[in-house]
Amino acid sequence: MSLGAKGDLFGDLRTSFLIEGQEQSRLLLRALDNGFDVSQAERIAHHWVGCGGFLGFPEISEWAVEIQSLLRQPKSEVAERLRQGFTNMARLFTGRIETGPVPTPEPIRAPAVIDDRLADSSVAMIGFTGDELGNLRQALDAIPAFSRSFPCEEAPPSHSRLDRFDLLVVRLCERPDRCTWGRPDSLERAGCRPLLLVGPPHAVARQSAVFGSPNRDFLVTPWTIDELLLRARQVLAVQQPQPRHGSTQQPEAKQVRVLVADDDPTITSVVGATLQNHGLVCHLARDGGEALETAQSWSPNLIILDVMMPKLDGFEVLSRLKAESNTRHIPVVLLTARQQEADIVRGFALGADEYIVKPFNPMELVARLRRFLR
Repeated sequence: MSLGAKGDLFGDLRTSFLIEGQEQSRLLLRALDNGFDVSQAERIAHHWVGCGGFLGFPEISEWAVEIQSLLRQPKSEVAERLRQGFTNMARLFTGRIETGPVPTPEPIRAPAVIDDRLADSSVAMIGFTGDELGNLRQALDAIPAFSRSFPCEEAPPSHSRLDRFDLLVVRLCERPDRCTWGRPDSLERAGCRPLLLVGPPHAVARQSAVFGSPNRDFLVTPWTIDELLLRARQVLAVQQPQPRHGSTQQPEAKQVRVLVADDDPTITSVVGATLQNHGLVCHLARDGGEALETAQSWSPNLIILDVMMPKLDGFEVLSRLKAESNTRHIPVVLLTARQQEADIVRGFALGADEYIVKPFNPMELVARLRRFLR
């Protein structure tokens, strides 16, 4: 199945998600007065958070985050707010069924950082203008880090003036013919200096071959300053970037086995289809226990773990994987709800190699996994 064919899969999943969500929100609303099960409500809200923005309903995901927060408080104190929340959810699901889904990108939020590798570093900001440039410069000044901005045409990839900077942050243009950095072969002339690319998904995808180097990363629009700074710190943390062999890595991707552990069938359906469309062999696990067993028996090249899973959560699975000699070398990517910033920091401390924020974009998922297909 080609990437284009996924539209039908997404359409079916969107429809099922909306119909199911409409019924679930009404049932939860009725259950508030009799037989309310908090754990079941938390599982449903978690499903709404993960699938809402992923399937093109960011407003559903936003409200589900609020409901998750309320469910962690005593019911007697928040009953009326929960009632209003479930009522709003029912209206959102019903409204989307009537009007049809219109996918809308959701900004990615970043966690608090463990340390500040950007302090006293020098950063070249290439192609940024207006408010983006002003906000980024202000954030770097506050760290503090030295920064200087360049128009794309004045700082091509091979220009010697960029040699003195510790990090290059490049804003890719919508059209590659307007920016030297946007051309597929441009980064061959940029050397192996730390690099962070920022831009629309199609512009980032043209440069996907470079993401096999650990000191190169990307952000797709929309993005936040905090997310950009976090990615910049991760890029600078790489002391000895591995050299790339050749300009593409397509043959390597076809040999990679990926274990995806998530108890949400909607997420696993789309993730599995997306990975298989890119030539990866994918195995799905429905809970933490199954993920551990599969990691031991199947020896995947990469593991994607949802943080919230039954039996064993993602943190417990990650901890056990890193404690075993035969699995500690496997790169692990965490899936986490975007409001749980502390989870991301905890995941890094336990040995996670990357994180992906729910709701996430399938193109972003594949591009981030390319960093591990070496």
